[in-house]
Amino acid sequence: MQERTAMEVACELTEEEGLELHPLAFRVHTHSLGVDVHGWTVRIYESKINPLPIFKFSLLQVVNGGEEWLSIGHAHPQFPQVFNMISEQKKTEEEREAVVLRTGDTLAARLQDI
Repeated sequence: MQERTAMEVACELTEEEGLELHPLAFRVHTHSLGVDVHGWTVRIYESKINPLPIFKFSLLQVVNGGEEWLSIGHAHPQFPQVFNMISEQKKTEEEREAVVLRTGDTLAARLQDI
């Protein structure tokens, strides 16, 4: 039986104060390596002693201590490559507003391989 592994990446937005990035769509590409890619907006409300702990995954919002993980979206990278519109996965304005990235937030993603 082949062992399953994952790759995780994250980038904290540390630019100018007042920055807002409104995700409109996302696209996943892993060649033949992945079966699921998931993107997150991560907000940390308490101290940043350990800002990137082991990822917590769910299709719903995850709150872990002072961290709030908000799913931007996910897709299967072996399906035809298209831009996945945020509005197709986030149906309400409130859901779309929740994933807006602001100064101090972290953009995180995880690739699950086969």
